[in-house]
Amino acid sequence: MEGLFTLENIEKAYRACRRRKRGTINALRFEHRLLDNLCDLRDELVSRTYHPSSSICFIQRRPKLREIFAADFRDRVIHHLLVGYLEPVFEKIFIYDSYSCRKDKGVHAAVKRLRSFLHKVTQNGTKKAGYMQADISGFFMNVDKDILYELIRRKVKREDVRWLARVVIYHDCTADYRFKGNHSLLERIPPHKTLFKVSRDRGLPIGNLSSQFFANVYLNELDQFVKRRLGCRFYIRYCDDLLFLSSSSDQLAEWRMRIEEFLKERLHLNLNHSQDKLRPVSSGINFLGYVVRRSHVLVRRRVVNHFHEKLDSFERRLIKEKKGEPFVWEYPPYVMQKLRATTASYIGHFSWADSYSLVRGAFANRLILRAAFMLINGNIFPRYLEEKDTGNIRLCYRYWVPDARAINGYENEKIFYPLWAGEGRNINVLVFFPVGCFYEFYGSQADVAQSVLGLRCMTGLRGFRVGCGFHRRHLGKFLHMALNKGYHVALICAQKNVEGKIIRRLARLFRAEPGFEADVCEPA
Repeated sequence: MEGLFTLENIEKAYRACRRRKRGTINALRFEHRLLDNLCDLRDELVSRTYHPSSSICFIQRRPKLREIFAADFRDRVIHHLLVGYLEPVFEKIFIYDSYSCRKDKGVHAAVKRLRSFLHKVTQNGTKKAGYMQADISGFFMNVDKDILYELIRRKVKREDVRWLARVVIYHDCTADYRFKGNHSLLERIPPHKTLFKVSRDRGLPIGNLSSQFFANVYLNELDQFVKRRLGCRFYIRYCDDLLFLSSSSDQLAEWRMRIEEFLKERLHLNLNHSQDKLRPVSSGINFLGYVVRRSHVLVRRRVVNHFHEKLDSFERRLIKEKKGEPFVWEYPPYVMQKLRATTASYIGHFSWADSYSLVRGAFANRLILRAAFMLINGNIFPRYLEEKDTGNIRLCYRYWVPDARAINGYENEKIFYPLWAGEGRNINVLVFFPVGCFYEFYGSQADVAQSVLGLRCMTGLRGFRVGCGFHRRHLGKFLHMALNKGYHVALICAQKNVEGKIIRRLARLFRAEPGFEADVCEPA
């Protein structure tokens, strides 16, 4: 039988480990001496001298204080190697309705499954039913390592895999770690929630792929008990969050009692009674960031509040404002990329719920969203940045100055414009559009520039009805002139490659008079 610790298997584990993380500093360091590092790992595994390296410990604040141990990149490669072997073995015995850290599962699949259960248990709303939610108290900190290893040893006959599983399971990450962040936060974590205050034969570090997989192995014992002994048909587990549905509240109460007994006797765990819920399904089920009902799904209020707190943080980084003076909105590319990723992540989460009004309300009420993005059919498109330069001045200009509804082929779509888009209302905005060494204005913008800046218009400039402009050395003069006459200013810059050709245009800053937000039109 071919051994697990071959260079081919380790290289495959490395590729799985670096997926979506190739740009991180640890991944780059490992890749710098890739062949040497892979060979070193193989030699250590074959000789059984491998030992996990130092971890990085930090405190995660949301949704609550939580202690995270991040393994070194080389150790994460080992985790992928081990889990890659164990996963097919245990997938055969896992129940269908376990949704954490499994392929083709996850949060949204669990919510979708819950909605189907609600239809079945209530017979499409014609009968009453109840649900019970349970949570295991300090689950990761209270996993019994001996029980976990025995569960794996029982299913795996290969000695090399058993040895590696034992090394990973029994490794004490609190004996060798580096802390990042505010160390005083450790004292605010309850004793049963930290590895520093549990016995050495208990606990798995939160943050490792191996820990997530081991959690499924450990709680599979509970899953089998619920399905085979209790006969619970409508049961969903996501990590240590348990959800049961039944047409009888008495049955739910009995299940809770028997589950508590099983956890204590078999797995040495306890239920967190402060999180227990036994309610009718008609009240809505607060589950995995959503409030789930048979007819619809809503986003949990806490998730929405977190989204707005994130936007507040970005606004503080992007807007520079002094009382009584125009504010300057800058667009640092790195910050805007993070803003785009954050916004897309939350809107993606919202899209799995009935969130039409929620998303459009966010764009209507948040200055930062209107300034940065268009919203088209529920998807966001960066308004501060062209995806690429088309080479056609007319198309580029229409992207930044939407005088008409027709923009980039979305003639029939409802588009939420950014700050300087008037949607037919009279908002005094001038967009300074760069063309070579000049800033130019066309169409209705040219008429405004002639009146406000005193520029002389000419017909047929760049193929537009009318146009005007000035040399870029006069930019400061005309910016102040526009602001002094009560106009809001959007400054567009051209990004070029080494050959001097324009790659794309992007917004560098946006200036407006104080109180401008109240004057901005509502989205269509």
